[in-house]
Amino acid sequence: MPTVRLRSDASYVVVGGFGGIGQSVSLWLANHGAKNLIILSRSANAADNATPLLSELEKLGCRVKAVRCDITDEVDVGRAVQVCNADMPPVRGIIQGAMVLQVGISPLFSV
Repeated sequence: MPTVRLRSDASYVVVGGFGGIGQSVSLWLANHGAKNLIILSRSANAADNATPLLSELEKLGCRVKAVRCDITDEVDVGRAVQVCNADMPPVRGIIQGAMVLQVGISPLFSV
């Protein structure tokens, strides 16, 4: 079975990177060669939740740029792209791990 090796000269974007799935994906990327991660999150400024993950990624030699961004807002996404283009390598992969669960949005799923 081939071993996955990601490019160390590229950036990888993880949308929803501070949730459970996003944290696991971020660590997997770092463990497979990614050295530049861009984490987009509506709560990117919530340092208390982000600190353990950021510390672990740093120990793995990964540079992380956490950007507050609502991916449902085109203007917000454009701003995030501009911020990241300023000082991060080109993006070579995007992982979408964000979601919002809403109860009662459909008669089939009402509680």
